[in-house]
Amino acid sequence: MVLRYLEILEAVAECGTFTGAAKKLYITQSAVSHAVAELEKQAGTVLFERLPKGAVLTQCGVSLLEEARSILTACRNLDRRMNCLEENAPVKIVSSITIASFLLPEILRELKMSHPQIRFSVGVASANAALGILQRGDADMAFWEGTAPQGNFHTIPLGAYSLCAACAPEFVLPVDTLSGDSLLSGGMLPVDTLLSESTLSGDSLSPGLVLPVDTLSPELLCRCPLLLREQGSAIRDTLDNTLALLGLKAEPVWESVNSLALVKAAEAGLGITILPERLLADSLLLKKLRIIHLDKINMENQMLALFHKDRYITKPFQILIDRLQALATGCSPAGQARREDQ
Repeated sequence: MVLRYLEILEAVAECGTFTGAAKKLYITQSAVSHAVAELEKQAGTVLFERLPKGAVLTQCGVSLLEEARSILTACRNLDRRMNCLEENAPVKIVSSITIASFLLPEILRELKMSHPQIRFSVGVASANAALGILQRGDADMAFWEGTAPQGNFHTIPLGAYSLCAACAPEFVLPVDTLSGDSLLSGGMLPVDTLLSESTLSGDSLSPGLVLPVDTLSPELLCRCPLLLREQGSAIRDTLDNTLALLGLKAEPVWESVNSLALVKAAEAGLGITILPERLLADSLLLKKLRIIHLDKINMENQMLALFHKDRYITKPFQILIDRLQALATGCSPAGQARREDQ
């Protein structure tokens, strides 16, 4: 079945003559006759009654035209949309969980306000999984936390966030988690009404007693009940790498891909969580959590937008890139990330 033949069938039916159809379509009358003959050959029946004053559809011709018109309408609609395919194509984004929790929604909200026609398709995964999705070509852009990865990528810096340790205000550390008193020096564990100063005298502490925690050494942190993100997440990698440099390793009692679950567990007094300060802000404001200072530890993750250098950049994708570059430089969008040969 040739689409052009269906157009000719429709034109003959509308004009009533082969000559009129030829003029309407700017083709020869012989081309019209040939097309109708081919359709009748395929149908195995006559489609037009040839009359002295023109041509009239047979009942079989009417049935074929009804079927053909739905096809022709769909093709004409597609033809009108062809020039807008790029504008209507969604920008595929994959984001790490943490960035998707606070930074990405703000970016996309602003873009939708200024460019409501842009469509986005967003997937959320761990940082390592997000990078894998980008490398496979299943996303246009990845929002990544940590050091810029190796690869043929353009990178746009989006700032950084600090990692903080936090616990419930009433959280206390069981004394029997300590071995000896070496970790108590330097005012690491302030004493309040839960424990008198006299209790701290000597080389040992009575099992079952508790100490309120304000500041922790790395060694003591690793002995606490820890509520941590899963291995492979950028937050966990930063913590694990920091502790590894000190010859230490964290053994969490609660491990989750969901930062909010860790916040709720910490609010319930189940242990100490280590998360971006931005994710702890509401709980800190409501005094459901308090910060624990980590002695000699300063953890920070960079936030980056990544896209492959060989990726074709659509117009909506370019708008996103320009917006991110403006955020990175703090000025109006400048510079194009398109390749010269695109």
